[in-house]
Amino acid sequence: MTSVDVFTLLLTVAQVSVAFAGFGAIASGISRRSEEDSVDAGRLINMMVTALSVTILALLPCALALFALPEDWVWRASAVAALVTFISFAPGVVSRVKRMTNMAGFHRRATYTSYALLALAILLFMSCALGLPAGDLDASYSTALLALLTATAILFFRMVFSLLREVRPD
Repeated sequence: MTSVDVFTLLLTVAQVSVAFAGFGAIASGISRRSEEDSVDAGRLINMMVTALSVTILALLPCALALFALPEDWVWRASAVAALVTFISFAPGVVSRVKRMTNMAGFHRRATYTSYALLALAILLFMSCALGLPAGDLDASYSTALLALLTATAILFFRMVFSLLREVRPD
């Protein structure tokens, strides 16, 4: 079995997440006006919220580990912070998605896939916060972050696809 250095993985997740946020912001700045502007703006905001949350949540266990806390405390405290983050940001994300539902450019499959990934992340964070499964808290936490990163990637690719469709040659 291959060994994974979880803190290296978390730092990589943080870097990829920041890259999505940065490229998403640049892509939105060079977009042309279209009937899908409201959907693209909603995607960008949701992607930024998710990407920046993933970045902070990926770095949090690294910061907590610096205080020489017991390993299970590091993961459980980080998972609780992740759940608080969800509770804080979920209403705004869901509200934006509801407003975009009937607009041109809204993509239901991408939204449902993202919701499924978010639900998986919540379940994994909850199990980690509860200390389950004992001994694999780092795996639960890291997998939850990877699910969130995948949801961020879906938002990013949908936004870029929309922008590229505007400049596609006839």
